[in-house]
Amino acid sequence: MMLRSDKLLSRFGNIESDLESAKVRLGALPVDLVDQSVVFSLQDKISEILNELEELTYESVGPLQAEEDETQAKIEQMEAELFELRASLR
Repeated sequence: MMLRSDKLLSRFGNIESDLESAKVRLGALPVDLVDQSVVFSLQDKISEILNELEELTYESVGPLQAEEDETQAKIEQMEAELFELRASLR
């Protein structure tokens, strides 16, 4: 089962991958046909966006993972209590 945090992390990862790919493709454009100052400017902007994305990922996924871990711990505790209750009926 994929948790919400895993799904969100995967989405952020896909966005990051697409941005990294765009950055590389920009650098591969023909030097004689494309104004390199524009290319460098776009690559810098993509780098800024990637940094913001990293921060957003941390701020979004971290708390969600903590919440999911807490919920999972409660589930495990309740399952143990249920096991004990069932055992007491035998």
